[in-house]
Amino acid sequence: QFEPYQGAGTGMKIPQLGLGGSVVVDLISKLPRDLHYHIFADNFFSSLTLVDHLTLSSIGYTGTIRENRTQKCPVMETKKLSKLKRGEFDFRQDTANGLILVKWHDNAIVSVVSNCDGIEPLRSATRWSAKDKKELSVTVPDAVHQYNRFMGGTDLMDRNIANYRI
Repeated sequence: QFEPYQGAGTGMKIPQLGLGGSVVVDLISKLPRDLHYHIFADNFFSSLTLVDHLTLSSIGYTGTIRENRTQKCPVMETKKLSKLKRGEFDFRQDTANGLILVKWHDNAIVSVVSNCDGIEPLRSATRWSAKDKKELSVTVPDAVHQYNRFMGGTDLMDRNIANYRI
């Protein structure tokens, strides 16, 4: 199932979810309801309202999220976190609905929202340090690890689309 983008208002079936959230809800509407799903998406689609909506439908969601969509969640400010060493993170969890918001310091600050992945188990990842001219091992929260693990196909598709424009 797909829906070509046709300008502002395309797919706005649930206005409080915005365009990205409405597209996600529309695309999953045809899925059989007797299976368990876990959706991974980038920051265009993510919002706390969408994750709450999917939680009520028993659908897992993990995705990057833009700072202006975090509804003033009291995680550490990006400026403050960026002064800490690479691999540091801060998070907040809403125990009522299981939603978690993680900010992680990599090359840049990455914000991830999930209703099914958490912080633990903490993972380790290898990153190149231009400053030190060597590879470093950094700590990665599980939600960020899962996002990186399953979003690779989307990133590859985006790269191929850019390379082979009609």
